[in-house]
Amino acid sequence: MVPGYGQSATQSQLFQGGQGQLSGSGVTKVMDCASQTPNADAYRRQECDAVNFVARNPSQRPAFAIDRTTDPLISRANSIARNPALQFTGINMGSSTEQCRVVTDTSPATFSTEICTEYRPVTSSYCSTARQITVDQHHLYQCVEHMQTLSNASCYIGQQISVSTSYNYQCNQTAQGYETLRCRRSSSVTCTGGGDGCDQGGIVPNSWAGDMDTTWFPDGMGNYILQFGTIADNYWSGWGAVYDRTLTFEIRDVGLITRIALTRAAYDDWLLVKVNGATVYVGPRGGDRLYVIDAGTAIGPGICSQDEWTGQWNCYRSNGWTGELELVGRYPYCQCSGGDECTWYCNNDGPPGYVKYGPSQYQYDSPELSTSWNFSLNIDLKPYVTNGPNTIFMRTIVAGAGEGAIQLTTRQKCPLNCSVSTNNQCATLEAMAQ
Repeated sequence: MVPGYGQSATQSQLFQGGQGQLSGSGVTKVMDCASQTPNADAYRRQECDAVNFVARNPSQRPAFAIDRTTDPLISRANSIARNPALQFTGINMGSSTEQCRVVTDTSPATFSTEICTEYRPVTSSYCSTARQITVDQHHLYQCVEHMQTLSNASCYIGQQISVSTSYNYQCNQTAQGYETLRCRRSSSVTCTGGGDGCDQGGIVPNSWAGDMDTTWFPDGMGNYILQFGTIADNYWSGWGAVYDRTLTFEIRDVGLITRIALTRAAYDDWLLVKVNGATVYVGPRGGDRLYVIDAGTAIGPGICSQDEWTGQWNCYRSNGWTGELELVGRYPYCQCSGGDECTWYCNNDGPPGYVKYGPSQYQYDSPELSTSWNFSLNIDLKPYVTNGPNTIFMRTIVAGAGEGAIQLTTRQKCPLNCSVSTNNQCATLEAMAQ
């Protein structure tokens, strides 16, 4: 019988399509294997033996210091590399059969002169100067020669008069010119902080409440651990006993949370975890449910017989009027108790008292698994949490003695502080324009 045959490796949950974060799970596995008592099962002990070997090997492996100047292997190799023909092959210099020999290159050196030219293109630049022009207009009135003129430059009626007009154009002493000037006004933003690894209230501190011990602590790498329950041994007892526990906490802003994951489950014998009603973990067999199968339907007085081909149980009860047997049902599982006149107990889940963990008629097992499980997980819970109150439900089924605890690893964004500074290179031109 091959241990673990048909089961998925628990580490497969860390892959997450190539996006899983392995460093935290790796550190946890190294710490767990270093501190745990070796598993009595030699087959199951191989995993931690391999992890401890890899983790401890660097400190236990003997170290060697090699002097490159005196070590005979290195000095001999260097000598052979410098003169392989004499010291390695033993063939005299100049032999035609020699594979490595000295060759003198007599080709004369060659020289070349290269010239490059760097120039800038010549362009014509001009600006237009506009002038303000004032015009003084003077009129000269002159009568026809030999005619008598009046003092106000007017002539007698009937005389011919010629009038000439002259213009005097004079520019202002200063010309007004136009030019285009450019300047730069810029702003720069400087930010500090950001990233993640802070606790700024994505999960509201001290908002958690539960019916087991609850702790909140940093792991020193920017993560914060929310632990529900105590990681210890055998503080619950019973046979097929069910222990249901509930933890509530509040999230102020899911957008501040970069990671919230179920990263550890320590229990004996069975565990189910739900987040806001969604089943996220069933262990150690997997599945989608977890409960103890009850006694089922009582059929008696009557008889039940199993079909040798289908394995189904056909159950019959005697008709009180005719005394004939009537079929009352077909069930996958039946048990009889009470001697010859026994009462049959039948159901569709499995043998009464066993643990049902999946939908298949074969997905049941004994409540006693004789193991304290301690799994490192990486189940992303962010799709299941919301702003406001959140609820985590944990069910542990114990046979004999057992325990149950989980750890959530959270990581939150850090605040981003930004300041703006302005670089104004236009102050001089702005002053000129006023």
